[in-house]
Amino acid sequence: DCAHYEEPFMVNRDTGGTTTFVYDDGTKYGFGLTPETEAPLGEGALCGSIGATSGDKIILEYFGDLDAVNADPTDPDALDLQNRKLKHLQNMKYSFWVQSCPDGVTTACPNEFYLNVYARKSATSTSPWYDCRFDFVPTEGGEVDTWTEFDLYDIKNIVATRAYPNGSSTCHGATTIQEYIDAVTTNDTTDAVLGNMAFFPFAFNIGDSAAPDAGVSGCYDDLRIDLNDEEATRVYDFEV
Repeated sequence: DCAHYEEPFMVNRDTGGTTTFVYDDGTKYGFGLTPETEAPLGEGALCGSIGATSGDKIILEYFGDLDAVNADPTDPDALDLQNRKLKHLQNMKYSFWVQSCPDGVTTACPNEFYLNVYARKSATSTSPWYDCRFDFVPTEGGEVDTWTEFDLYDIKNIVATRAYPNGSSTCHGATTIQEYIDAVTTNDTTDAVLGNMAFFPFAFNIGDSAAPDAGVSGCYDDLRIDLNDEEATRVYDFEV
């Protein structure tokens, strides 16, 4: 009965956490589609909660077309956003609702609802996971019982909260995605691409595995992705 996958997303694909994730019927703790009459888009939201184990987190991984997981990695058209040139990422936006903050925090916790953008220096990078991860963490809003819109317009030129290299890889000292693109072009003479070796370019999170987060709960809705080589905005409206 575990709610595990809704294309184009997978929820908590990694099994290392100890929190139990199940469809939410409005009364249970877990993660799933929930009626939410105040949602910014439609009448539902994708909601979840962290139990008593601090350091657990909920990860909503964006794969796009799941056929990409078994696609030929040399065929960019078959991989949706995996290996799409990073320069094509234009804007991102999402809304989150805070039901409760970590134990001991009573008013607001926007930092618990954050975005990871994964990048590699090329489609043929041999990094075992990714080359550089950009974290975008809200610092405003996030009050309990309210919706907050996190608008990452022109995301490539926004200074990331963190730019984190994987293993022996490097972010070349970049603080923005655009700086990383430019540095990769100069230093590696390649085109930086979206994605990691698990085939997803983005992850939306509730909670932080490196910080106390027991008791955090909330929802996501109205996720939007703009690419400058696509005419239409990708809009994700979570409904029961």
